[in-house]
Amino acid sequence: MKGSKVLGLRLFLLTVLELISKGKKETCSYVEEAIKVGVATALSNKYPKIFNESNFVSDWAKSVDTYYKEQWSGYADNQKDKYGYGEDDGLKLVIALVLNEIN
Repeated sequence: MKGSKVLGLRLFLLTVLELISKGKKETCSYVEEAIKVGVATALSNKYPKIFNESNFVSDWAKSVDTYYKEQWSGYADNQKDKYGYGEDDGLKLVIALVLNEIN
């Protein structure tokens, strides 16, 4: 599944950027575990106000969750080292994984 075909992925990533701009942080360990169960759902449940303000809907979360599970579950583990991220750069990791698909 290509990232550009995932319903709601662009808005999800823009919302993650909004989280970063508001000073929110997640650990890479948290993100790696959340990918296995549904990273979009986990983050939207943790930050409902920001996700609601961006009009990100639960149907899109399911689509984004499926994308991350299929593409990155297991592979995301220890990817922070590849990008030189610290443990608290989990939100950046969420974005970086999708950027891998851009040629």
